[in-house]
Amino acid sequence: MTVHPGAIRAVYSALAGAIRLQPPVSFDAWLPKNIILVDGPKKGEFWSAEDAPYLPEIAQCLSQEHPCTEVTVRKSQQTGVSILALAWMLYIAENCPDNSIYGVPGLDALQDINSGKLQPLIDAWQKHTKKTIIMPTTSRSGVGSTTYEKKFPGGALYLANANTVMDLSAKTTRFGVKDEVSKWQALPNGADPENLFFGRFTAFRRQKTYKIFGLSTPELDSGDALGEGPGHCRIDRDFRRSDQRFWYIRCPECGTEQVQRDAYLLIDKLHLHKTVLQCQHCEHHISEMERVVAVREGRYIPTFSGPDRHPGFHVDAFMSLMMSYEAIAEDKLKYEAKGEAGAKDYSNLICGLPYQMKGNAPDHQRLMERREHYAPLSIPAGGLIFVAGADVQSYGIYCEGVAFGEDRQSWNVFAEFFEGATDNPQSGAWLLLEEFCAQEFPDGHGVLRKIEALAVDSGYRPNQVI
Repeated sequence: MTVHPGAIRAVYSALAGAIRLQPPVSFDAWLPKNIILVDGPKKGEFWSAEDAPYLPEIAQCLSQEHPCTEVTVRKSQQTGVSILALAWMLYIAENCPDNSIYGVPGLDALQDINSGKLQPLIDAWQKHTKKTIIMPTTSRSGVGSTTYEKKFPGGALYLANANTVMDLSAKTTRFGVKDEVSKWQALPNGADPENLFFGRFTAFRRQKTYKIFGLSTPELDSGDALGEGPGHCRIDRDFRRSDQRFWYIRCPECGTEQVQRDAYLLIDKLHLHKTVLQCQHCEHHISEMERVVAVREGRYIPTFSGPDRHPGFHVDAFMSLMMSYEAIAEDKLKYEAKGEAGAKDYSNLICGLPYQMKGNAPDHQRLMERREHYAPLSIPAGGLIFVAGADVQSYGIYCEGVAFGEDRQSWNVFAEFFEGATDNPQSGAWLLLEEFCAQEFPDGHGVLRKIEALAVDSGYRPNQVI
């Protein structure tokens, strides 16, 4: 049989093309060719960086070839970062398929993210690109995808309620998203949901081949300078550990690069559309028209560098082309009218910053400056009344002695814990308490004084106290 050499060449070329390794596709290059927007004014159109020039660099860090294992975005509302997170899950499914987990705070948020964002995004993606990556949803078969588990060749995407232990257990994943992580709360068993979430990546930690994307609008600032204390905003804590990249724009007058900050916003209350931003260098009034051009030509500049710093981005309404100076001014005036609650909303939702509640508590620095130095177990000269209070627990008794003086002044004389059983008033911690409170304490005039009255909380062991 005679074979035409042209046919052999065609077969060999086809085989070579099929087995040749394809170069990795970066996430920022994949986005505009695959993602169809499912809401907003450009619904039905392909995603474009023109309307969000601050997103491509974030997408580059999420690409499969980027060496980082963590990416953090501290953001304001409506900036397009959430769509980026969902799109990243589809990018993973097609380009480097492996198990992924997408955590959100609460069942309602989980249902909303699936029905309102993720599933429409999947449907639009596969319809316009003619791809079939995510298996269709099937009922009770166990073969296809389900509401909270999107299967694809090589892995699956798990949608997890971050407020539930089981959703964060019994899974091994390589990629993950912590969406609205600042709203994640301690679990009923006392565990931290972030610790359980991070545990899903243990198999990939030694080789550092995992990647976690954390994003959220901030919440409360605990006042901790390092942001590591309990109760501090989770996304702000992660951002402080990052290289802290801010979006710099160039002043059209003097050319100085700067970050747009609320402190330089000049609001015209009678004509909100005339609101401008004052340049921090030359005091030029940057108009809305100039802002749009400057934002599109802006760039991220990291605050810190070093091997222990992961990519972290700050994204706020001043950078968003979905907002304007007029819209920001309108929101600021509206929120200011609502007192401290409104100030918190403006800080979180517009500025993308955590907010430290002021409340009625005294300033801790001023309070520390008013401290007095006196010997322990002694009553200062101004102490007129010397009393104590005890709190009974099953394993011991806490007791504090306080001296009270004029003008509501008070001094702590002692604070003790007497360890022992409290079920028998004739033994254990009760005897230690009685022995301690029977002693005399010197005052500032050299006079020995006894405790004048002792109050014992009877809520836990009323029979023994009485």
